[in-house]
Amino acid sequence: MSNKTPHKWSRFEVEVSTYYINYFYHFVKLNPHYQIDLEETLFPPFLEIRESHFEAIVGIDYFYEAATLVRGDDHAFYVNFIFDSVIEDREVLKRKCFEFASKFRTFLRKYHLFNEGYSDVSNNALANVVLTAVFIGKSNILNSGGLLSTSYPNDLLTELWKTRSQTEWLEAHEKKFNDLGVPDMLAKYKSKRRLPFLPPSKKYRLPRFLPSAEKFQFFPPYDISMDMEDYKKAAVDAYRKHLDSYFDEIRDSLKRHGFTRYKQRDHALINRLVIWNSLECKYIWEAISSIPEFENVDVNDQRQRKSTEGKIIKSFREFESLNLPIRPYGNKRKNKASKNTSK
Repeated sequence: MSNKTPHKWSRFEVEVSTYYINYFYHFVKLNPHYQIDLEETLFPPFLEIRESHFEAIVGIDYFYEAATLVRGDDHAFYVNFIFDSVIEDREVLKRKCFEFASKFRTFLRKYHLFNEGYSDVSNNALANVVLTAVFIGKSNILNSGGLLSTSYPNDLLTELWKTRSQTEWLEAHEKKFNDLGVPDMLAKYKSKRRLPFLPPSKKYRLPRFLPSAEKFQFFPPYDISMDMEDYKKAAVDAYRKHLDSYFDEIRDSLKRHGFTRYKQRDHALINRLVIWNSLECKYIWEAISSIPEFENVDVNDQRQRKSTEGKIIKSFREFESLNLPIRPYGNKRKNKASKNTSK
């Protein structure tokens, strides 16, 4: 049996966010003192400026502030706090903001979360995670929370659910609640003809997930005068066409709304990138012995070394397409990510 990599659907920004989360997951494992150092180095000067951390609100991140710090626009960072600081003296506030900005960039460089060879996109994204942790006072966060979305666009859902009855909407919600183990919650609200967490309405809420295939019934029913094998074949063929029609509709709708299909990658591979970025060596083969999955590779054996180096470079090329931070390697091939500043 062929062991093919399964395909999955994703929006580009969600896929990229997933990889940044995995990047920080491996980064924190590689740097166990990072969280304590973050709290001791950047929390105090930030609290001098604002006195307390911001309240963490889902969907709000601090990308703009992080980008201004990365590019060295400390004045813009200072202006941001003029009306949101406990310091009334503008000169004192400006000095403290500039001091924080300097410590912030030094902290990023210390942990290789900034590199001249990274793209602006990846430098800002890494800085955003660190700055968000400082702003909300949680050093253990792995992403800024601004890109990941667990629901589909409303226009896509409307397009797919508009041909289904409101009763089917309710049944779909009910099944979802049952799958989550909370049927009592739905029953409590079902008698009120509305779903939980919603204001009163005559209509049920549009489900936030894709609809299942419509119910299938093969006609005519089996008759004793028919050959059983012929009937079975006709029924199976009809059901296959029914499902193919459903998948065609879903696929076409996803494509129209910016979803793409890609081969699911192994998130563990990003550990190679985290290790490479943390080293000072110039060539890929020099990092082989530092990567756990290649610890048994003999770098003195040219065949083993070339093969392993090829695997690492192949994964790096995939990461480049996701705007991930990749420290340039070698002197013949420039890192494409350093030129790719938007996606």
